Amino acid sequence: MLTDHGTFLLLNIYAPNAGRGPSHLQQKLAFYEELSSAVGRWNLEGRKVLVTGDINTAHTELDIYNPRKYMLGTGFLDVEREWVGFFLGDRVCVDVWREFHPGVRKYTFWDQKRCTARLPHGWRLILVLREKNCGWRIDVFYANEAMMKDILSSDIHNNVSLLSHDTPTDTR
Repeated sequence: MLTDHGTFLLLNIYAPNAGRGPSHLQQKLAFYEELSSAVGRWNLEGRKVLVTGDINTAHTELDIYNPRKYMLGTGFLDVEREWVGFFLGDRVCVDVWREFHPGVRKYTFWDQKRCTARLPHGWRLILVLREKNCGWRIDVFYANEAMMKDILSSDIHNNVSLLSHDTPTDTR
């Protein structure tokens, strides 16, 4: 979804998941190329651009808790990571989190489907993976150079839970 806020463009994306086979990987790579082209055009126009959402690829070994385990699986394939490197390397965009937190391991996604541990309730497994910091950083904010000048900080609040018992109660 693209929204124009006058002084900047905000593109909220969900990159295709390539987990269902080679044709899905090709769709994902085609999506990445379209994203590169669009941001490149906006850069040439002098627009400030912020891309956010699920890129569905952990870019570096810092962005995934067990890189050796997942290096042959979608989301951490060389071809996917190379595209992210190209997109960020040519300064088409900057990884906002990495700019503020180089070398830090923090994740945005915990994949219960790929985990070998089995618990009676799936949500409990997510809590275990979060607690043990066994995740992926695939949800991102990428900003072009013009937009980076306006960004003051970035953080990942992965200790926030959606479970009802963690929600503050009304004390009226």
